[in-house]
Amino acid sequence: MKKVIVIDDIKNVLDKENSFLDRSGIELYPVPSNAEALLVHREIKADLIITYLDMPDMSGEDFCEAVRKDVSCSKVSIIMVCPSRCNCDERLKACRADAFIQPPVSADVLLSQAHLLLHIPSRADFRVPVSVRIMGEGEGEMKPFLGFSENISVSGMLLGSDRKLAMGTELSISFMLGGKELMRTEATVMRAKDKPKEGAPNRYGLRFKGVTPDVATDIDRLVRGLFEKK
Repeated sequence: MKKVIVIDDIKNVLDKENSFLDRSGIELYPVPSNAEALLVHREIKADLIITYLDMPDMSGEDFCEAVRKDVSCSKVSIIMVCPSRCNCDERLKACRADAFIQPPVSADVLLSQAHLLLHIPSRADFRVPVSVRIMGEGEGEMKPFLGFSENISVSGMLLGSDRKLAMGTELSISFMLGGKELMRTEATVMRAKDKPKEGAPNRYGLRFKGVTPDVATDIDRLVRGLFEKK
């Protein structure tokens, strides 16, 4: 069970969206202030806290310091909404939050960050065909080539292919999940993995680009469905 503490009016923004935070397996704890968030976190040991950098009862810097210096509850991800008038980068260094979002709060941006920090979903081991095209190739060179996926999540996949790909290569990929839904997205080659044996395909770690919360939720749901059938 993932536990998420969120300030009341930020939760009101999220309530307008039908997102992965509404599903079973995630428990939300709305609170009115940073001081209350700290009390609740010390009791439940949350996985993620979503709050404001500026609050009348306790600043973001003081809140993060109290969380990080307590070894019993320091291992938590923190997203803070940062006032647009301030230098968020400098304050991020001071309070060691994991992400800042400037107002007005975008539900899409917030949900994408929450997906990333909660590490959802768990990976499932399966192989599905993937159609791959290298972005930016000349008109006569844009034919897709085939590969296969191993271990897919909302953030990326492990791609196997006979093609040799350089680090940083931008790809357009499409693949089926669950035998019925076609997923299309862009991805970047982040690393090459060692071949498990001589003659095996090349294997690359891909990071998805621009995955919306809706698509991320679809991938999450389909991967979990495949995992639960194993």
